[in-house]
Amino acid sequence: MITITAFGGMADNIVDELPIEFFRKLNGGVIISETAKLHAQSRPEAPLYVLGEYCTSNLGKSIMLYYGSFIATYPHLVGSEAKARLREVILHEFRHHLEYLSGTNELEKDDAVRLAQYKSKYGGNS
Repeated sequence: MITITAFGGMADNIVDELPIEFFRKLNGGVIISETAKLHAQSRPEAPLYVLGEYCTSNLGKSIMLYYGSFIATYPHLVGSEAKARLREVILHEFRHHLEYLSGTNELEKDDAVRLAQYKSKYGGNS
């Protein structure tokens, strides 16, 4: 299991590799939360954790990474495997940001399809 310090270091390294254009209007930056966050539609028999989240409010835009969710979902990942998976999460959230700025929502549609598949398999809260 990776520590939150290692998780933060990996996130920093990944974010530092991204083009500066990705950060346009992301005034809240990338934030790491120690908590695990369950999706509102999560079922006890198959927990569905939120690994990352693109947040918009009247205070600005930010990306939240949930260390606790990452560890709950991938408890045995370490090293390059953990970094590769974290890179996927970070790029996913940056795609939400870039699509938001461009007025599109294709990734939201993809996420909705994956959620529908989960609900079909495990049932879902209304």
